[in-house]
Amino acid sequence: MGFISGIAASGSGDTLPAGLIALWSGALSNIPSGWALCDGQGGRPDLRSKFVKGASPGADPGSSGGAASHGHTAHPTQSHSATAVAAHGSQAHNGAAVAEHPAQSHGGAGVADHLAQAHAGAAVADHPGQAHSGAAVADHTNVAVPASGLAAEKKGTGGATCEPSGHGHTIPSIAHVVTQPSAHPSLPHSVTQPGAHPALAHVVTQPGDHPSLPHTTTQPNSHPALPHTVTEPDAHPSMAHDTVNHEPEYYTVAYIIKL
Repeated sequence: MGFISGIAASGSGDTLPAGLIALWSGALSNIPSGWALCDGQGGRPDLRSKFVKGASPGADPGSSGGAASHGHTAHPTQSHSATAVAAHGSQAHNGAAVAEHPAQSHGGAGVADHLAQAHAGAAVADHPGQAHSGAAVADHTNVAVPASGLAAEKKGTGGATCEPSGHGHTIPSIAHVVTQPSAHPSLPHSVTQPGAHPALAHVVTQPGDHPSLPHTTTQPNSHPALPHTVTEPDAHPSMAHDTVNHEPEYYTVAYIIKL
C-alpha cells in the first residue's frame, strides 16, 4: 500500500511496532521489506480466507473459531401412530312396562223420588149479611121570629123621625127523609184447591263402563355396533436441508504483519 511503501522508502519503518497487522492490496510479490504475509508460517497467524473479529473485552488477541462452511441435519422420517378407537357396542332400548288402566264403572247414591203433594188450608169464612142502621134525623120544626126593632116607619114631613114598625117571620117545619140502603147479602167464599201434585220419580242413567285400556309400547330397533374407521396419513419422508452460501459481497485484500 502507498502508506506502508512510503514508510519503507523513508527508512523509518522501524518506528512501527512488531505484530502490527495491516491490509495489503498490492501483489504478494511486492510486500514491503520488514513485513510478511499472515499465512500461518513462522508463528504468524493465518488470516487467508478469514474475517477478522475483535477480541473479547480484556482478552488478548489470538483466538480463532468458526468454520468455512456449515450444514443442517436432515429430519428423519416421521410416521403416525395412535391408540385404536374402540367401536361403539350394540345398544338396545329397555324400560319399565307401563301399567294398563283398569276398567272403571260409574256409581253413586240413588236419588229419592219426590212424594205426591196435596194442597190443604184453613177454610175461608163467609162474609155474613150486613144491614145499615143509624139514628133517625129529627125534623126541623116551625120557628117564629118575634117582632123586633129591625124595621122603621117614617111619620110626618119634618125631620127624619122613624119609629119602629113591628113584624115577624114564620119558618115552616122541615122534615128529614133518610133512606137506608139495602142490606148487604151474605157473601160466601168459594175456594178451589188445585189438583194434588203427583209423585215425581228421578230417572238416573249411568254411562257405560269404561273398558280396560292397555298401553302398547313399541321399542325402537337396537342400534348396531358402530366401528370407527381411522385413516392414518402417510409418513413424512426424510427432509434434507440445502446448503446455501450466505456470504455477502466482498473485496479481497491480504493481511500482512510487521516483523
